[in-house]
Amino acid sequence: MDKKIPRVTIGAVVFNNNNELLLLKSKKWHDRYILPCGHVEFGETLIEAVKREVKEETNLQVNNVEFLRYDELIKSSEFHDTDRHFVSLNFKCIAENSDIILNDEAQSYIWVNLNSALKLNTDSLTRLSLEKLKK
Repeated sequence: MDKKIPRVTIGAVVFNNNNELLLLKSKKWHDRYILPCGHVEFGETLIEAVKREVKEETNLQVNNVEFLRYDELIKSSEFHDTDRHFVSLNFKCIAENSDIILNDEAQSYIWVNLNSALKLNTDSLTRLSLEKLKK
């Protein structure tokens, strides 16, 4: 994979029925809390990418997917591979189920309210999405 081109990614702020949001702890992000996220595949819509990535990483099915914000992360030391350029499109959505099964991309997860989430050690893109929700 040629790392010298920007990669389009999605992030998902997943809410449950208690209005708590899901955060994953990831070694790729130096043990920070992150949103479920990943690359958009060729031929896939952004909404399809959100649903697929959340399902792959957490086993959750989501609906009511709405655009939240965009950002870029260029050669950031926050990610384990600092030679990356991500164009990140972030969405909010609602979990249809609650049985989380993590894949190997995250080590743990928490459901937390927005105010508590803002106090945690998150990556900058997650923090910006959470701050936008706060407004």
